[in-house]
Amino acid sequence: MARQQGDHGAKAFTVRTQTTRLKRKLSYALLTRFNVRIMNRSVPNREWMLHRISLFEEFCLPSVANQTDQDFVWLIFIDKDTDPDLLQRIMALKVVRPFELCLTEGGRRRHFIRPAVKQYIPRADYLVSTRLDNDDAIGKYFIADVKACVTGSTRLWINFRCGLVLSDGGLYKATQESNPFLSLIEPFLKFRTAFAKGHNRADSLAPIHEPSARPAWMKIIHGQNICNQVRSDYIPVGPDQVSDLLEDYPTQIKRHVLRIYNLS
Repeated sequence: MARQQGDHGAKAFTVRTQTTRLKRKLSYALLTRFNVRIMNRSVPNREWMLHRISLFEEFCLPSVANQTDQDFVWLIFIDKDTDPDLLQRIMALKVVRPFELCLTEGGRRRHFIRPAVKQYIPRADYLVSTRLDNDDAIGKYFIADVKACVTGSTRLWINFRCGLVLSDGGLYKATQESNPFLSLIEPFLKFRTAFAKGHNRADSLAPIHEPSARPAWMKIIHGQNICNQVRSDYIPVGPDQVSDLLEDYPTQIKRHVLRIYNLS
């Protein structure tokens, strides 16, 4: 597996300095899916959507609104036949952080993601895209840290290995290679986006650069996601560590975690 290790400390001052020195013009697309029909899979039902919207409101949305770098376009993909009241509920969330709601019939990812990128993302020399599940969250320097890795003309994955996992039992530190929070930097004219490959097969498309940083993402474990178990290699976080690890997350998420530890 082609991997590159780097020392990128996720410091706000460093990130801002590097970003301002970029000479190349780039556009950034944050990609999130809800009940999109992929190939022959059925569309999730209303109960699934209600649960996911609640998680989106609690974790994903506030973490995106909390980004230090807001120069990106957020594309949210939803099945075109979703109940109107659910669409209205999601549309109302634009007041928290603007996004483009893309109604789709589903199918192969390239059939609905590529047209949306062409429609909503400004043309540039480079396209940076990040996949973010609707029930997960990212630290406030995530977007800025990815942009700071734009240095060359070749296609390159950015993977922050270190993150956090939240369950009803508490918070855990996690390390995962080629994880679901992958970002792809590539020439705009040849873009395929971060959904070009499954995250566990990303290295078949391009090298993976793994900057060193404090935990950059938070995966939420709940009853309706695919990975709903605390793995044996997760490291439990004690009450004395919680506040420091949550420094990069908005107040809404901090309060949720602190309640689990009876620290609120």
